[in-house]
Amino acid sequence: MVYYTAVVGDKDYQISNLEAEVARLNAEVETLNATIEALNDEVAQKNNLLAQKNDEIISLNSQIASLNSQIADLNSQIDELTNQIASKPMIVVDGLTVEDDRTSSPYALHIYGRVNNTGGGTAYNAFLYIIAINAEGVAIDTHYYFGGITAKMSLGLDFRVNYTGSPIESWSITPLYTDKLSSFGGTFPP
Repeated sequence: MVYYTAVVGDKDYQISNLEAEVARLNAEVETLNATIEALNDEVAQKNNLLAQKNDEIISLNSQIASLNSQIADLNSQIDELTNQIASKPMIVVDGLTVEDDRTSSPYALHIYGRVNNTGGGTAYNAFLYIIAINAEGVAIDTHYYFGGITAKMSLGLDFRVNYTGSPIESWSITPLYTDKLSSFGGTFPP
């Protein structure tokens, strides 16, 4: 009996040590499981954050694509407007000489020189709008029609505009024209 008691006591001691070891290992497993849960939560939070950032990236890429489309549209409009401007006429009065000729009656404003179309299109229905002022007021308020000028061409002019009164004190000449042919018509009532 003493032998069995000693063996049982030894086995109880071993069992007790093993139970303590199991308890320690279970505690370690619980600690590791808690760490795994914490890390899984952290991974889940980071995955959520990553998903949010991916959504932001998708949204920002969509905005970039929309803005790039707008830029392309605006560049197309700029090109179209540039082409329109390049094809428009531009009449420039270049080197016109204006002389107040009072050598004979009626007096005349003698105008000569060149007008140039520096633009890319034909100038139609072109004329010079002439205003001249003397001591009495407006001595000349008229138009001198010269038709039109094709793009990049020049036209020589030499004409006189009659007026009365005192000598001319100041004058202005403004070219006016259209970029399209135009016609006018109508009917008379019966």
